[in-house]
Amino acid sequence: MNSVKMSVVVVASLSGSAFAVVTGFTDQGAWEAAAGGPAVVDDLSSYGEVTLTLGSNSFFNGYSVDLDGVGTGGANVNSGGTFVFTVGGDLDSLTFDFDAPILGFGGSWLNTFVTNGLSLTIDGQTLDIESFVPTPDFEFVGFASDTPFSQAVLTVTDPGGASEFAALTDVLFVVPTPASAALLGMGGLAMARRRR
Repeated sequence: MNSVKMSVVVVASLSGSAFAVVTGFTDQGAWEAAAGGPAVVDDLSSYGEVTLTLGSNSFFNGYSVDLDGVGTGGANVNSGGTFVFTVGGDLDSLTFDFDAPILGFGGSWLNTFVTNGLSLTIDGQTLDIESFVPTPDFEFVGFASDTPFSQAVLTVTDPGGASEFAALTDVLFVVPTPASAALLGMGGLAMARRRR
């Protein structure tokens, strides 16, 4: 009976919780270190030119991109290997849905921040990407969590405001190694013991 309880605690600790702390980074090396790197890098060049559709777009390596709204916001991977999209207006949200829990999500971002801003939500914590990318250039921005997560959701900062154009040249994510997953599981066991 105890082994069943212990297994449930480990699974619960790996699935994410409201206690996650998500931190933003503009230095890729520091981000990889915080997320327990190294990162898996999808440079988007292997897909060719493709237009995304509403719902799940599951042709990406290690993740899918889900579009929610009444339109796609022009979401596509262009011939140069750049993922471009406009959130707001007809596209309410764009969700990166990872095949396995990860500890870090990032990319080389371009955002014009014309009027509204772009927000990223991970495990219930929302961060404003604009505060990490001060200029309209491609710059690395990554987010690391102390708890594994499976989704990263992009929305506009003010849903009633204007739409925001953004682009990514790379998608990076960090999958926990078996050793780090075991440590997280041990932390969950320790917390469960302490609550008794």
